[in-house]
Amino acid sequence: MEKGSVRPPRLARSVLARLLPPEYRDAVLGDLAEEFDRRCRERRIAGFARAWYWRQVLHVDVWRLRGEARAERAQRLGGGGGMRDLFSLELRQALRVFRLSPGFVAAVVLTLALGIGGATAIFSLVNGLLLRPIPGVDAPARLAAVRTSDFGGAFGVSSYMDFLDFRERSRSFESIAAFKPRQADASANGTTQPLGVTMVTSSYFDVVGVPAYIGRYFTAEVDQGAGAHPEAVLTEGLWRRLFGGDASVVGEEIVVNGRAYTIIGVAPPGFRGTEMVNVPDLFVPMTMQPHLMPASGYLLDRRGWGGVSIVGRLAEGVSHETAASEIQSIGRQLAIEYPRTNESRAYTVLGFREAALPGGARGGVLQLSGLLLSIVTALWLVVCLNVANLFLARSMKRRQELAVRRALGASRARIARQLVLEFMAIALTAGVAGMFFARAVAKGVATLPIPLQFDVSLDMRTVAFAGALAIVSGLLCALVPAFAMSGTDPRVAAATSLSMRPRRHRWPSRLLIVSQVTLSVILLFATGLFVKTYSNLTAADPGFDRENLLTAQFNPSLQGYDALQMADFYERLTEEAAGIPGVEAVAMADGLPANANFGRGA
Repeated sequence: MEKGSVRPPRLARSVLARLLPPEYRDAVLGDLAEEFDRRCRERRIAGFARAWYWRQVLHVDVWRLRGEARAERAQRLGGGGGMRDLFSLELRQALRVFRLSPGFVAAVVLTLALGIGGATAIFSLVNGLLLRPIPGVDAPARLAAVRTSDFGGAFGVSSYMDFLDFRERSRSFESIAAFKPRQADASANGTTQPLGVTMVTSSYFDVVGVPAYIGRYFTAEVDQGAGAHPEAVLTEGLWRRLFGGDASVVGEEIVVNGRAYTIIGVAPPGFRGTEMVNVPDLFVPMTMQPHLMPASGYLLDRRGWGGVSIVGRLAEGVSHETAASEIQSIGRQLAIEYPRTNESRAYTVLGFREAALPGGARGGVLQLSGLLLSIVTALWLVVCLNVANLFLARSMKRRQELAVRRALGASRARIARQLVLEFMAIALTAGVAGMFFARAVAKGVATLPIPLQFDVSLDMRTVAFAGALAIVSGLLCALVPAFAMSGTDPRVAAATSLSMRPRRHRWPSRLLIVSQVTLSVILLFATGLFVKTYSNLTAADPGFDRENLLTAQFNPSLQGYDALQMADFYERLTEEAAGIPGVEAVAMADGLPANANFGRGA
């Protein structure tokens, strides 16, 4: 250094001297000292030069030289830490490169997070509908459902009398129960509202294995005597809505379809029955069926009535296949004993999770899940291709750096590995952000008034899916740009723009653009087809004038009205409704056009 020159900061120089490998130390320190002196003379403010010198201490090339020297020493000594040190060096270099391009990193992380988060949110929805166990049930793997088929039809509900025989003769089940969901009108504390009511046998809560939150459950006595046990167990949600979480609710009354039921207990938080549909708000004994279904009479002594669902807890060590074989054997015995009702019946045993969605609903959920997953997968691919183009454009700006590294001896595989590692770090960061996005979406879905019971919170399966998606995203976005740029020729590195590069070097960008446009056009056509179909459906002529029509639904039978009382009720309702100012006509019907039940039966 010339006489009178300004010396670099002593601490920074000492740190740099310790970091640099001996073979590079003198040359690098000398070059930096000359540059520091030049900056001090030109700018005449030593503070700027000192800040610049400290940045060089933390420069990525310092750590690269240090790591390469360490790897070479390990290889010469025959040590096994060379690859580990090299990976550590490349990872640190990748993280430091991000600091130099915060805007690019933020844009890529946000874009990928939306793609990964959207896919994860849909997966968590499908996972909750089809894979996760029903909330609040103990050891769901040991639960099974018995399903019945009449005359070769679909498997569904069973006969209550058959249930009694299964309970008496089966040895595969530790306990077995029957239940039937209904809709009813209930009132308490001056509030009346329609509620889901599930009629259950006394063994129901033993089967599902949930302890009472407050009070107790039904005893065996409630299985005897039609309509003789007006008792009710509330769900925790209904208890809080109607009774404000009052712990002294046991002994209070709730009026269901005009009859008072004594509250004997409250189910624990999170438990709302054993089906994803027909989610109950309270439970009553099965023997209250004549009151909840007044127009049907007493059905529990009719073997031909197939109206209940059967769920059981398998005995220790018993498989579903063994239980199914035993139930089918009992079914053959019943066919001999009761040929008029049971000769055409077949039975099967399903896993509890499979039976939680009825057959028709499960098919619809599967179709909807497949459609949603297809859409979100296509959107995710578009996002990946878009990000890959961004990464390729950014890599173009670094082609001179990459060409210099090639010229200094770095292999093409090592440069490609470095570029992939850089983007994998971004993708994993986007994966974490995407999980937060998916969690927010799941919380929003949980608050919707959907008549389904399922858990959309993030579990290990969803987290693993998001992690795998982030890794695949990183590979998809980085492989083409990495291998394209790793072959940068030093002789063409002086090109200052993509247009100045030879045509054979432009294929990666063109490939990504063509793929992205192709997927976007497919999604655009699919969206247009969906919108057009929806428009056609809403614009279709229903065959009647839909303007100024009002509808209301009534079910007096749920309040205990007999046929004469219902006829009088509807007659008075028609007369009074017709007298309302502005009403031109009033009509009664047991179904409405475009309703699923319209035109069925009398």
